[in-house]
Amino acid sequence: MFISMNILEIIQILSVFFGTLIAAPLVVSKKAKKRMFGLLAVIAGSFFAIIVQLYLGLYYFVFANAFWLLNACNGIKKIVRTKRKKSVNPFEFNENKYPKVYRGGSWLDDSIKLT
Repeated sequence: MFISMNILEIIQILSVFFGTLIAAPLVVSKKAKKRMFGLLAVIAGSFFAIIVQLYLGLYYFVFANAFWLLNACNGIKKIVRTKRKKSVNPFEFNENKYPKVYRGGSWLDDSIKLT
């Protein structure tokens, strides 16, 4: 079975393996690291699928896979941004006289903390 396969069929199997079997359970994970691996698998699967579709002349499907590839890249970018934006101190007080949003306050806090 595998002996008579050409390289195009192997690439097509790789696109299904990475784009569906590996990516699907990882992309829906709550952990950012697993989502990152899932999105990388989507990128690999989309790349393999684009190779096969370009060879076969299925250009409409190339655009569909390019859409998935760009969405996965956007997801990775969002995960990287949220890792960088972690706050060290959750109680940051505003220096303005009339701030628009109060964060970290309580009804039990003194009014001096809110200004």
